[in-house]
Amino acid sequence: MVAAGVAAFCTILTVIDLVIFRPLTFPDSERLVAIYAVTPGVRTTASDDRWNRGAVSWAGWHSLQGAGAFEEVGAWARARPVLGDPATDTVEAWFVSSSLLRVLGAQAALGQLFGTDDDERITLAVLLSYDCWIRRYGGKNDVIGQTVVLSSFVSSPQAYTIAGVLRPGFRLRGEAPEFLWPIGNYRRSASYDNRPSVYVVGRLKKGVAVDNAAAVAGKLVPASLNQSLPTTARIVPLREEIVGRTAPPTWLLAGTAVVLLLMTCTSVAGISLSEAQARRRETGLRIALGATRRAIATQLGMEHLSKIVIAAACGLSVAIALHPVITASAPYELTGGTLPPLNLVALTAGLGVVVATSLACGVLPALLVGASNPTELGSESTKLITSRQVRIQKVVAAAQLALAFDLVVAATLLGETLARLTARPLGFDPSSLAVLTVRVTAFPQLQRVEHE
Repeated sequence: MVAAGVAAFCTILTVIDLVIFRPLTFPDSERLVAIYAVTPGVRTTASDDRWNRGAVSWAGWHSLQGAGAFEEVGAWARARPVLGDPATDTVEAWFVSSSLLRVLGAQAALGQLFGTDDDERITLAVLLSYDCWIRRYGGKNDVIGQTVVLSSFVSSPQAYTIAGVLRPGFRLRGEAPEFLWPIGNYRRSASYDNRPSVYVVGRLKKGVAVDNAAAVAGKLVPASLNQSLPTTARIVPLREEIVGRTAPPTWLLAGTAVVLLLMTCTSVAGISLSEAQARRRETGLRIALGATRRAIATQLGMEHLSKIVIAAACGLSVAIALHPVITASAPYELTGGTLPPLNLVALTAGLGVVVATSLACGVLPALLVGASNPTELGSESTKLITSRQVRIQKVVAAAQLALAFDLVVAATLLGETLARLTARPLGFDPSSLAVLTVRVTAFPQLQRVEHE
């Protein structure tokens, strides 16, 4: 029981550390924010404010770059281009600004990254992610200068020159592109500058609060959009953008682990009480033969301590074994693709729980030693439980019942909430509907169209 309780407690502490406390892998991650254009009051029964986060216009991105609240602002747009001519595969690719590469701390493993000149012009250059370089090009150093044929919704098949390879770890919101184009290739025409087109990530200046930056962005973003609906800006810390709403459930899970651990401790204490009652005759005999109560209490405490240490070691071993599994399921930006060490705070807390449990299981039997009377040896009174024991056992039993009751109530409420959420109407009948995904493997010859 102690092993299971300690394992659960330390494992949940590891989850809390990853989700809530561990900084992101980006430089100055506490100052990174995502900036969205939003329409106030737009909500549906099937969505919340996380859905009301729209793209920013090209002009809005440039306005934010010149705002005093931001140190640097980067822009990106996602694409699913076709690789090869004739087409062989669809790949994940992004149009990125040079400022986005700097904001996210991207570095070149080979070649060079895009410059600021590439943000405003069409450049027949492309960057490879590290994984793409290893998987598609075998990690060869002569990849720089080679050409790759890509076609997207803004261009017909075109040969691009590989200008560089990124170091491992470049991704955002758990997504990793294989190819990266300069964002200047994404700008279709000047007439599109005031239309929602790019997503923006910025780094706040030191000392600038999120609310102050939101007030600045709220004036710049709407002014650059040609929309009939009222629009403002919303700034979301990048950590919240990545972690989302997993923090409250994580704390709830932590509370459950604490309750489970406390139940384990009270159960072990109850067992210790029963063992001490069964050994009253033995302890009374030893006292009659000259043993001191302190010596007997120390022996009982050490016996329980040795048991608890072995059980706690097993629990910590389980927690350490589960650590890779937990970190593998965490967002990439929280771990950087590497296995972070088990948090020392979690280990310290687990060891503290071990000590507390040892005291609870060792002190209670020691208290019963004081109730052992050598004159009671051989009498029927050894089968009776003293008033002190009755009080202690009542306290332990009450604690067990209270913790079990809380755990059952919490589980019932969560189950009821889940049942109501799954039974909530979608607003349409899904019985005869299906989802179809279409991958385009070839694009027709496209022409740029200017709109007046």
